[in-house]
Amino acid sequence: MIGILAIIAAIKYTAGARPYGYSGLGDISVFIFFGWVGVMGTYYLQAEDVSSSLFLPATSCGLFSVAVLNINNIRDIESDKRAGKKSIPVRIGRQKAKIYHWWLLIGGVLCTVIYTLINYAGPFQWLFLLSLPLIVKNGIMISKKNNPQEINPYLKQMAISTLIFVLTFGAGLLLSTFVVF
Repeated sequence: MIGILAIIAAIKYTAGARPYGYSGLGDISVFIFFGWVGVMGTYYLQAEDVSSSLFLPATSCGLFSVAVLNINNIRDIESDKRAGKKSIPVRIGRQKAKIYHWWLLIGGVLCTVIYTLINYAGPFQWLFLLSLPLIVKNGIMISKKNNPQEINPYLKQMAISTLIFVLTFGAGLLLSTFVVF
């Protein structure tokens, strides 16, 4: 059922009479499907249980996924305006979209820090902090760049940073579970 909903959401993002990607709702969709649904749905399939504390790492994944979309939308502000696409950066402008980007990054890290403090099992859980320099670099570079060609490499860099964040977070959880100090 979740897979069917994800497929329908992906199609309705750009297709149909009222594609929600053109009305500025893409961020919400990415947040829900790449964050809450992706993380908690996968967890449920494996554990057949869901804990409310999972909302924190799921929210982190969702916020970082929205950050990838936000970079894409900052890069494409001018073409999106011409196409009638009202993404969040089109609606709030380039400078505020860069501030929004920082809030996505800070929120993603903060949710994981809170989760780790609540569910602390060992020092390896902090392994995800190794990805912090990449995330901060992304925020700094997005803040500095205005030219779409200069922004483009940071779209890929944010996606890779998110992957590294998720891998180090997962590895930290596994190591904290199996390695006792």
